[in-house]
Amino acid sequence: MMRRAAVLAPLILAWPMASPGQDPPAPKPVVPVAVIDAPKFVTAGNRLVLLQTGTISKIPAQWTIVYPKGTPAEREGKALIVKEVVPGISYRFALTAVGDPNPETPGFPFIATDYVDVPILPTPQPPKPVDPVNPVDPVPVPAPVPPGPIGNMRAVVLYESSANMTANQYNAMFSTVGIRPYLKAKTLKDSDGGNGYRVWDKDVDVSNESSEWQDAMAKAKADPKPLPKIVLFSGMTPVDSRTVVDETDAMTWLRSKGGN
Repeated sequence: MMRRAAVLAPLILAWPMASPGQDPPAPKPVVPVAVIDAPKFVTAGNRLVLLQTGTISKIPAQWTIVYPKGTPAEREGKALIVKEVVPGISYRFALTAVGDPNPETPGFPFIATDYVDVPILPTPQPPKPVDPVNPVDPVPVPAPVPPGPIGNMRAVVLYESSANMTANQYNAMFSTVGIRPYLKAKTLKDSDGGNGYRVWDKDVDVSNESSEWQDAMAKAKADPKPLPKIVLFSGMTPVDSRTVVDETDAMTWLRSKGGN
């Protein structure tokens, strides 16, 4: 399938002006833009030959490759040859003519360009041999989802104090009746007997924290979810995370991970 488009850019270099008391000169004729013949191309293996089948308004034209940029191509007479094409993409070429189609009435030079898209079809693959014992591929069975809540759950809740949180995000992060009491009840206490969760600014200095929380902080900061967010751990292994949108969404997600 080929798509073609034409662009005409007339450049008027001179226009005769009438002297005072004289009749204005008759306008020069409008230059008609001839429709170029449909470009022809030939493919042989990985070789593509694009043939010029005409000119634009009787002006000699020349092929150039527009896409993919930088594709090596050679000229042989009026043909443009691409020796190595890539199956599965479409090459775009431009046929451009620059000149004056009416030399007897100079002053109307123009640039005309016609485009053609040449799709290179993917190389057909041979059919897969049929297994005479099992003629139909078995349907893949998805991996089982571990039942129940996250074991030994811990959490790091991160935010950016200099960022503009929405009112819903702020209320969810700092409310005393939502995320914090839930995590206090559901997370495993740390090695010092303290809460199994932390709520930190992402730039807080944790060098005075125990090694387990320093490690958890590094892993939470490496999580790609946008701030503010909750990062859940099973022991010391991150297992899931979620950006805090509002308290309802955060609590629904937490209960799906840690139980009611």
